[in-house]
Amino acid sequence: MKIKAFIAILVGAVAFQNASAGDWCPPVVEDKCPVDCCEDLPGSVSVGYDTAYVWKGVRLAKDSMWGDVNYTFDIPYVGIPINVGVWHLTSLGSWPAAGTAGAPGNDNYGDETNVYASIDLPSLCGFDHSVGYTWYTFPTLPVTGSSPDSFSGISYSISREIYCGVTLGYTAEYFLGQGTAFNGALNPNDSFGDWFHTLALSKSFDITDCVALDLSAEVGYSDELQSGIGLTPRSGGLSTGSGWNHYKLTAAVPLAVGRCATLTPYISYNGTPDGWVADDLGVNLPVHSNRNDVFSGGVSLSVGF
Repeated sequence: MKIKAFIAILVGAVAFQNASAGDWCPPVVEDKCPVDCCEDLPGSVSVGYDTAYVWKGVRLAKDSMWGDVNYTFDIPYVGIPINVGVWHLTSLGSWPAAGTAGAPGNDNYGDETNVYASIDLPSLCGFDHSVGYTWYTFPTLPVTGSSPDSFSGISYSISREIYCGVTLGYTAEYFLGQGTAFNGALNPNDSFGDWFHTLALSKSFDITDCVALDLSAEVGYSDELQSGIGLTPRSGGLSTGSGWNHYKLTAAVPLAVGRCATLTPYISYNGTPDGWVADDLGVNLPVHSNRNDVFSGGVSLSVGF
């Protein structure tokens, strides 16, 4: 099947990796069998397309397709739920080689596989919190060693509704490198341990029984992370240092399209003001400042099972 036809079938989308399926009941139509609300299912399968793949404020690839499968079960003898899953992204296009407009290039970071797990901890004083682990690997990244570039991250997230449905969330992530830098060269640190912090606000509005509007805003702070994984500025220098990394605004419209199925189109803007850490970072992108000021969009389809 041609890629364009495949994209048309998927309709596209990167919405959110953690979006759940079947949050609303499709309306009952007279003379037809009623459709019950989807029960709280333990697993989901999602596919999507996005016009730009942006990770921690840095645009790593252009048009991309992705898929995700995850499942939740209780830890034996403890009763605490754990969610495990696999996510994979493949880029459909390439950036021109840096400094050579129109020349062929490649998206080394446009082929990525993540394996992840997270545990929801009991609520404490009205705060919901969880811990997670993600292993990142890039199968097509050319490196000098015998294995592709990879690293892992441990996270802690906490959130609480603060006013009229507005939720405040904070996530701290600690990353550990494994041998090679993010840019494919040898990492002088060989193994790194760096932090990334994200502060976010979100609110959801019910438009109809089957449609909602999700608005969110986040700001990221990098504590040497981009340096540790080898993303140095295109303008030169050996380290990106620490500081405010990026901000991101997102609007999504989840649509209940069937029993336990949700279609979520979205638009998003990733901003990196002058002087922020991610302002001058890039992989196989044309050389210019503010390269990571990206307006993007897409759509995803998630089905529970």
